[in-house]
Amino acid sequence: MINRRAVSIGICTVILLIIIAFVVGFVTSSPKTPAGNTTLNNVSQNGLVSYEGDSYTLFYPEGWQQPISAPKADGTGTELYVSPQSEMTATMDHVTLDILDANKTTLSSARNTYITYGYPEEDTTVSGVSAERYAKIDPTSDGTYHTIVYIFQNNESIYLLKLGYKKDSRDTRLERKFNQMVNAFVLK
Repeated sequence: MINRRAVSIGICTVILLIIIAFVVGFVTSSPKTPAGNTTLNNVSQNGLVSYEGDSYTLFYPEGWQQPISAPKADGTGTELYVSPQSEMTATMDHVTLDILDANKTTLSSARNTYITYGYPEEDTTVSGVSAERYAKIDPTSDGTYHTIVYIFQNNESIYLLKLGYKKDSRDTRLERKFNQMVNAFVLK
């Protein structure tokens, strides 16, 4: 019998190592400007700064790191990473936006990981389109991992807007900021 907790810990560990490797590798080898057809605006709206991609505008809190964008290793799309601090900390607070090519993957495959590991699902909307929200608090021997994910599709792109952090209790302030980001997210 598969120990779900061990599998969950393993997956979280691998994801965190990939994120750390991605951030460290990308930051040390890339210029400090956004990649691709993106625009970083310093105009603040309700304490948020906008980052414009080809098919979306992401708003994130002032004072957070400038978003870093890179192709996903599996070739299915792009990942955008933004964090509230300039260096990785023990809490590993981060927001990622995966933009997947719907011709290379499916909406159901994007959802499967969260369904398989027992994330409760809630129907909602993001930028006027139907979305699913998955949220889970996963206590492990390494700490308590908190994850909130919104998954939705628009035209030929599948979006996964994710918050992750490691703290013993919920960080309601960080979650409110993430909810601000979700509510301000705009599809073009």
